[in-house]
Amino acid sequence: MEEQEEIVVISQLEHQMILMDFYSIGMAAGYVGDSTNPATTGTIENNGTITVTGEKGIGMYGANTGTTVTNNNNIVLNANNTMGIYVENGAKAVNNGSIRTGVSGLSSVIGVVLGQNSILEK
Repeated sequence: MEEQEEIVVISQLEHQMILMDFYSIGMAAGYVGDSTNPATTGTIENNGTITVTGEKGIGMYGANTGTTVTNNNNIVLNANNTMGIYVENGAKAVNNGSIRTGVSGLSSVIGVVLGQNSILEK
């Protein structure tokens, strides 16, 4: 089994992810919040290339109303079970660039996931 250098716990994503599973994220803004940490918002913008190479990886993640996640260039998905952009709880995704696979033969690859009350702008 290949060892990962960095692991980030992002949240319980009710219907998509398993409780206490670990995911890598290229860029993130906002936090859903829990009993000890308040919810937060933020803004992130990709003007380069995010390459997702680990299974269950996410290129860009955003949570909560007031958070904006913008891709202006490239997100390249190179593993199974990966997502280009995942936004939830009212966050906004803007894709002015490209979200694509970089290798053939992949499965369960998703460009954009919109959670509850989230929107996608072009």
